[in-house]
Amino acid sequence: MLVDEIFAEMAQRIGFSDVEIVVGAERIADVRPQKVKTRESVVIIRK
Repeated sequence: MLVDEIFAEMAQRIGFSDVEIVVGAERIADVRPQKVKTRESVVIIRK
């Protein structure tokens, strides 16, 4: 689970009903010894 997904879930738990994740760029970072999926995103929450 990625940070934006965790944040969106937290927002829903505290009462925000309309939560949207808009993903910009996705890339694979070469962090030795493994490759890690990263992405830029915006979390839109409305009460």
